[in-house]
Amino acid sequence: MNNQLIPVFAGQIQGQSIQLVDARLLHSFLEVVTRFNDWIARRVEEYGFIDGQDFYSILSKTKGRPNTEYHLSLDMAKELSMVERNEKGKQARRYFIDMERIAQTAQYGLKQLPEPKTKKALPGCLTLEQQDTIKALVKQRAEELPKKLFKNLNDRLSCNNFGLGGLAVVLDEFNRRAMAVVMSSF
Repeated sequence: MNNQLIPVFAGQIQGQSIQLVDARLLHSFLEVVTRFNDWIARRVEEYGFIDGQDFYSILSKTKGRPNTEYHLSLDMAKELSMVERNEKGKQARRYFIDMERIAQTAQYGLKQLPEPKTKKALPGCLTLEQQDTIKALVKQRAEELPKKLFKNLNDRLSCNNFGLGGLAVVLDEFNRRAMAVVMSSF
């Protein structure tokens, strides 16, 4: 991805493939005035990060003194960005959240909901395209489960401009009906 604020790369911690961030690049992006070695050591100690779980360190040899490189999990990078309490930290945290969402979408083959076409959308409301995507997913699930589970739910979905609250009501009713079907089978 060419428009990366801070390069994110694939790596492994505890045998699990995850996305990682170079701590020196994060330090530089956040415009931290404290020397890198002091900053990373203080943050690791202060927030209880664990080598081999939240990050891993590598001793790299240079022409001069050896350097310790730190590769951070996205969770650790988000937390470090947040605790800097500046605009760059906020920007980096949002960026890491987006990168994590993209990775999860690719990993699980999920289709992302389209972004709103306008910035004038009301808070808590979904765009028409997002509503259509949700309706299609619910209808697909309806075909897979008993018909009595979805009685009248389709009617609720056919109304226009339901927001997140409306979706929550429909999903709540779906969950109640699904539980009733499951319980009735015992």
